[in-house]
Amino acid sequence: MIVVVVAVVVGVLVFVGPSTKSSSPPPSSATPTTTPPPAAPVAGSTTDVMQLAATMTHSTPLDEVLPTSLLRSTISWVGVTLYGDGMSDPEPSPGSYDWSSLDARIHQVSALNMPIVLKVFNAPGWMKAMDRPMVAVSPSHIQDFANLAVATAKRYPQIHYFQIWNEMWGYRSSTGPWDYAGYTDLYNAVYRALKSYNPSLQVGGPYAPFPLATSTQPASSLTGPWGSVDQNALDTVTYWLQHKAGADFLVVDGRTDEPTRIPSQPAAATEVFATITRWIRSQTNLPIWWNEWYAESPQLGPSEWDAVSAEALLQLASSGAAFSNLYQAEYVNNLTAFPNLVKRHGIAPTPGLWLHGSSTPTALAPVFQELQGHLYGTSVHLYSPTSGVEALSNGTHFVAVDVDGAIHTVSIDGQSLTLQPWQIATG
Repeated sequence: MIVVVVAVVVGVLVFVGPSTKSSSPPPSSATPTTTPPPAAPVAGSTTDVMQLAATMTHSTPLDEVLPTSLLRSTISWVGVTLYGDGMSDPEPSPGSYDWSSLDARIHQVSALNMPIVLKVFNAPGWMKAMDRPMVAVSPSHIQDFANLAVATAKRYPQIHYFQIWNEMWGYRSSTGPWDYAGYTDLYNAVYRALKSYNPSLQVGGPYAPFPLATSTQPASSLTGPWGSVDQNALDTVTYWLQHKAGADFLVVDGRTDEPTRIPSQPAAATEVFATITRWIRSQTNLPIWWNEWYAESPQLGPSEWDAVSAEALLQLASSGAAFSNLYQAEYVNNLTAFPNLVKRHGIAPTPGLWLHGSSTPTALAPVFQELQGHLYGTSVHLYSPTSGVEALSNGTHFVAVDVDGAIHTVSIDGQSLTLQPWQIATG
């Protein structure tokens, strides 16, 4: 067995001119389809059913040639967004479409030859009360939004997976109950429209965020060293499950804390992902898709951030998540070039898989490679071989993470390893 501490995966980034004219033909539909990730096994099983994905955002220009070798070794799905994350308005006025930016993105990711997941968000300005991002669709335009989703499906037959909306934006409140009924009305209209057009399309929601409770939001029974989950998130999932027209998977996202705060125990706080996953599994057998997960904080050093993010992945893989997506696949070191990301996050939202403008993999890349290449579909065990180290192993392959910033010598799968502070090892 080979132990890898720093993985070097060579990818080639080449910049070519964009092809974004709205008159361009729809991209090729050669991308193969796959079945959705399976539902997690019954409680108590430790089989890793988690498939991995990454979303292309503002940080990856539309004319950038992706590092295909790196991405094919780390993910098996790729995510794109209908409107936002670098995509322009696809329907600026009723019945008038501009597919230029989405054409370019689909062309870009088609080189990966893997299933594409579309986040059906945001809505054109004329469908909302205010022409601003993250505003709910007006009730009178819900069918218009559903029609746009179908028009997208028709133009891009290679897209078979549709996540409806994003983090309950426009339907959630920071000071009161969320409008999960209003969101579910939107979801049901889009679900029915897509299934009416093509019953084989895979559709999911409610894309509910699981923030921590605050002084203005109610705490729930989901608690841990990270605090308590906002009860609104649980209520949203519960209502949606009871009133949805149908679903092929259930989408959520979450974080260890708000971007401007640092948990008192950053590594232990990653248990929130396992706690939420297990709670959802108690409510439904639908595959659980984590489309965003964050262990970010401006006060964590880069190595600690990498280690805590790796530990978050291990928590997800060991708790029954069926899908884990890394929002922003390309790490942007200099965020001054991306003011929208600075405004939203203050820092890059994730450590990414490769460094912007280079072919250099990040510290998370070998974790993705080990999870996808050797641990997926096997019986795994998450444990601490010694205090300060977490390891996910199937007895032959493993990911080990130093989570307390101290040097540790441990035995994993019969091998003696010395882990430096915040080191990630795979083997």
